[in-house]
Amino acid sequence: MASDKIADSKDQTPCTQSENALDVGQAPCLGLAGKRTTFGFSASARVDPNCVVSASDLNFGVLTDFSRPVDAQTSISVSCSAGLSYTIALDGGRSQASDPTQRKMTSGVASIRYALHRDAARGLPWGASSANAHASVGSGGAQTIPVYGRIAAGQSPSPGSYSDVIVITVAY
Repeated sequence: MASDKIADSKDQTPCTQSENALDVGQAPCLGLAGKRTTFGFSASARVDPNCVVSASDLNFGVLTDFSRPVDAQTSISVSCSAGLSYTIALDGGRSQASDPTQRKMTSGVASIRYALHRDAARGLPWGASSANAHASVGSGGAQTIPVYGRIAAGQSPSPGSYSDVIVITVAY
């Protein structure tokens, strides 16, 4: 072609080959035949079920009196997909206690018995079995679940720094 202008077959308005229908304020350049072809495409995504968990440490503080129970509290934060059912189980710690009320914090060979519970009254133990797990449904955002700890009264531990590690398992 000798010129970069071509005539539109409908209105005989010349348009440049660089013009197109997306130019703001411009009528589409239809070319010589005045025809268009359209085609659609789909957009898709898949959301897999997901949970993310974190927790704060449980600190009973500095202890000097074991004549009555010592209580402390912490929390677990779990973010699960909206509408997703999940359960949170807590293992028996380093001592692998099968009874959630008989976990042990240790300092060398010495130990302090303690329990983890799902309720403030400390009547619902929190363990690894489904009977002792926390069940809920995800909201899509972070949910805070309290953990209530109790050191049993009547113990006589040696001085020292005691600790344990609890593994949190979220099943969904």
